[in-house]
Amino acid sequence: MSEKYEIRILKIKELTCSFDFDKLNTIDVDSLYVTFGLDVSRSEFDKDVLLFKSNATYLYNLSGVEKNIFKIVSEIAFNIPNLGNVYITHNETEFELPEGLMNVLVGTCFSTLRGMIAIRTANTILETFPMQITDMSSMLHLIGAKEGHSNATSLKRSKKKA
Repeated sequence: MSEKYEIRILKIKELTCSFDFDKLNTIDVDSLYVTFGLDVSRSEFDKDVLLFKSNATYLYNLSGVEKNIFKIVSEIAFNIPNLGNVYITHNETEFELPEGLMNVLVGTCFSTLRGMIAIRTANTILETFPMQITDMSSMLHLIGAKEGHSNATSLKRSKKKA
């Protein structure tokens, strides 16, 4: 990131966390996969604040039917002084940020969510299936982001055996 930005985290909050305890210890871990979702919005009250709501859902395939076994949703509020100088709005659902800045913000959300998952799934079968450490530039590219556009919303990956 060639430009420097002052970034403050104002809030980190787990919004929801749910398990399907009946299925938790009976699933075939090889049929398990994770989706990652991200929603970004600009605060209506403070234009220097970006709100990132991220979620991870652990799903498995049972006889061709996709079942949700675990879902967690978190929210992080970032204060970026003079955000208006780098935030470009294209329309109501699409905006642009410098790629390096978006990488830092999404990386913070992703790693925070990984930590929340590790805590919530400890001592369950899911602790053997953590979200992987990911290069944010590659992930943003995989989920369809172009120069940090907000329409990038999901990532799926399959568990690969070592």
